[in-house]
Amino acid sequence: MMNYLYSSSIDSEEVEDPSLDEMSIDVSLGTVERLNKYVQSTLFLHRLYVVKDISESIRTVEYDTVVSDILPVLMQLAADAEPLIREPLMQELPKMAEHLMSSNGPDCYTHVRDTIFPILYKHLLDDVEK
Repeated sequence: MMNYLYSSSIDSEEVEDPSLDEMSIDVSLGTVERLNKYVQSTLFLHRLYVVKDISESIRTVEYDTVVSDILPVLMQLAADAEPLIREPLMQELPKMAEHLMSSNGPDCYTHVRDTIFPILYKHLLDDVEK
């Protein structure tokens, strides 16, 4: 039986169901630490949490932290093997772009152009090829 809590790349036949402790999110971690921890998780639900939390998270940290720490998490999510992670990420990208643009940080346009637009473009091409 397929265990939908794990990535499809994990052989769920060999993995025991996670406990509630393993599935829970440690909210005591700082924003960046929490995102970095759960974006690496083999649990699908953890990565989905990161997707849903990332556009809110960028509002709680400084612009430089968004650029240095959160945009790399965004890139990891965009490269996730699971379509169920990449699809909701596409809904968060406009919010992230809007926040970057409204922050008027140095090179904000460049970060949107060089990070967010390529992710959207690749996703659109993936949809066309299907």
